[in-house]
Amino acid sequence: MNKPDRDAPDTRSLELEVEVPGTPEQIWEAIATGPGITSWLHPTEVEEREGGELSFDMGGGMTFTGKVAGWDPPHRFVEETEWKASEDLPAALLATEWLVEAGSGATCVVRMVTSGFGAGAAWDEEIEGFGEAMRDALDTLRVYLTHFAGRHGSWMRVFGKAEGSLDEAWGAVTGALGVSEVVEGADATVGGFGGPLLSGVVERKSEGGAHMRDLLVRIEDPRPGLASVSVFTEQRFVSVQACLYGDDAAAVAEREEPAWRAWMEERFAAAKS
Repeated sequence: MNKPDRDAPDTRSLELEVEVPGTPEQIWEAIATGPGITSWLHPTEVEEREGGELSFDMGGGMTFTGKVAGWDPPHRFVEETEWKASEDLPAALLATEWLVEAGSGATCVVRMVTSGFGAGAAWDEEIEGFGEAMRDALDTLRVYLTHFAGRHGSWMRVFGKAEGSLDEAWGAVTGALGVSEVVEGADATVGGFGGPLLSGVVERKSEGGAHMRDLLVRIEDPRPGLASVSVFTEQRFVSVQACLYGDDAAAVAEREEPAWRAWMEERFAAAKS
């Protein structure tokens, strides 16, 4: 890997925010600790101190390491990560600052500021795609804190690739899963057709972005949790993932994942997870 360009003359930032239920302490646990982040975003380890190490696994072979650059519980957490999103871009050192501000009533505002993006058209695309993904991620944080705050999760994740344009790939994936016509707030069963399934309520269906399509379902079967179906512009990367909660969640995830992997390999030439 190329070394991150720490001296790039032009770096830009992305700022997003979301209002979520809970106290600053509850939200801090969700955004600044390994078990908390793992329970809604992706498997993560955090050494909980300034200067500590961190690592996270986005799946499909995308793993990243970094350090804790700021630690002021329960209000400010800063992570620095070496980021290499594609062969078209040099490695960069991205700093993401998470700020928790108490709001009115029983809510807080979470602000996320990521800086260190470079200049040029390739970086323009990267910022746009990064922003789309993180807007949906912050919405997932809201859903997690609304329904599952404080619960720790276990993941099942499978990945593949689809053909055609982004919309064609999305249509193929959602059609194969039986969710092409579902709407937010409706009951939905993801999968079936004699194979694995995930059943619950549609919390989000994002179909208007330039870089990704995404469906989030708050599931009750096979265990309470959050399940997502996504297609990303980069090589039409497909993911089906679920974070399950409960004492036996890890065992259930381990039991269910092979069937989902077989489904993905049959239909979308699965990448390694």
